[in-house]
Amino acid sequence: MCPAIYIYFAVCLLYVDLSTILTFPFMNKNYGMAVIGLRVGMKSRGLSICRCYSNYKTEKEGEQCHEYQKQNPWRSLKQFSDSLTSNIIYNKDDLIVLNKPYGIGFSPPPEMATQHSRRRGNILVGQKQYYLTEALPHIAGNLGYNSLTVLKKPERYTSGVTVLSSCEKVLEKVKKCIKKASGRQQLCAHYWAVVIGNPQPDSAFLKLGLTLKENPCISNDKQPVVMQKWSNKAVKQGDVKVFRVEHHTLYRQNFASLVEICPSATKWHFLRVYLAHLLSPVLGDNMYGSRVHQVMGVPLAINPCSDAARGPKNLPQKLLEALSIKPGQEIIIPTHLHLRRLILPHYLGKDSDLIIEAPLPSSFQWTCKSLGLHPAYDAENISYAVSHDR
Repeated sequence: MCPAIYIYFAVCLLYVDLSTILTFPFMNKNYGMAVIGLRVGMKSRGLSICRCYSNYKTEKEGEQCHEYQKQNPWRSLKQFSDSLTSNIIYNKDDLIVLNKPYGIGFSPPPEMATQHSRRRGNILVGQKQYYLTEALPHIAGNLGYNSLTVLKKPERYTSGVTVLSSCEKVLEKVKKCIKKASGRQQLCAHYWAVVIGNPQPDSAFLKLGLTLKENPCISNDKQPVVMQKWSNKAVKQGDVKVFRVEHHTLYRQNFASLVEICPSATKWHFLRVYLAHLLSPVLGDNMYGSRVHQVMGVPLAINPCSDAARGPKNLPQKLLEALSIKPGQEIIIPTHLHLRRLILPHYLGKDSDLIIEAPLPSSFQWTCKSLGLHPAYDAENISYAVSHDR
């Protein structure tokens, strides 16, 4: 490369304000969007620049950030840890519960243990990522504990109730409660999801199997699929996982619904696979949402191993308009799945359950308001409740 080119880039780097992190956008001619991965902090002739982390930034710099582009804005581990501390909804007798934000994983994968790198899916490319295990020492210090252990948590792309403890006795007590509930076939975890379309049926209690299907076109690629029938041998060999699940539609519109879903477990992304199986995938689900396609307005399931079943789902035009999303921007939509309520049977004594509820994230609430999805009951101001009636 010509030396003059290096000199040109050096001058550019010196000229830009120090708070700016440079990116090189690649324009998408179809959608007029600039794909970016780093924070934009440039000054420009009095225009208000969008200061948020995002995979996408509109062409016009003066435009405001979309609600979905305001996810996870932490600039340091301390800021992240303090934010989680402020999200604590229960702290009593060595049992701590926090409302985990969307996109926060438990710990770095082995290959990322010493450095942060790019993420897939809805999380922002190039943003420095933080994990729950990294924040635990800071949260413990903020609360006056020596250390904290995670007892139960939703997956990375699910927000909501996350249970911690500083005591081994509490850990065993929580495990005992969950084991008793499982023995009585009681479903203790209640998730809320915004889904595309309307689940059929509106409500159901089912027993289903989940297996990993080999992809004939891609080596070492297995896709989880729902099964209606299976053999005991397949279960014993671990080829099929059996789930009990109950779902209920809280509110519905023509193109979206608010659903409560209570699974016996969540292994192999069961929640998202199940809702896609009902032809009503979770809004923002970039892993399984495209398993359902619209053909002349009718939702149809396609082969989960096909290329068309991968990547962000193409949304109906009315849904895009309601969410103020342009075609091609679907990637910024977070997965709308939230662990709303957790029940710990007999935790407070005989016939006294501990019921903990986590308020919906702001982006989730914004979506419900934009789509006209109003739940049958509103418990946004409830941090936790104790039920003595069984």
